Amino acid sequence: MNQLTIRGFDDELTRRIRQLAAREGISLNRAVLRLLRRGAGLGHHKDGSDTVGASLDHLIGTWTSEEAAEMDRALQDLSHVDEAIGTPHSFERHPDRGAGDGDRGGSRFA
Repeated sequence: MNQLTIRGFDDELTRRIRQLAAREGISLNRAVLRLLRRGAGLGHHKDGSDTVGASLDHLIGTWTSEEAAEMDRALQDLSHVDEAIGTPHSFERHPDRGAGDGDRGGSRFA
């Protein structure tokens, strides 16, 4: 392994590195190496533990057009604010779903 000394870390960068290390439970050295590898376009570590915002990247482009359309349809209800949310009656029965499904449960993918 090679060693390299880097000077000139400003306060904001130092804070971000410390936050990453604390969040991931890793050393400052490992946090800096992760960020450097990511910045250099090297992505994942040899052990596959790169979690700096790329943990779902392997899924990009893997859905078929049909699967993407199905997800778009399923998420369509989430594109507006339901004024009834928060009232006791909002979970009893939804006009588009059967009794008991309410807004919590009842998968549209079943």
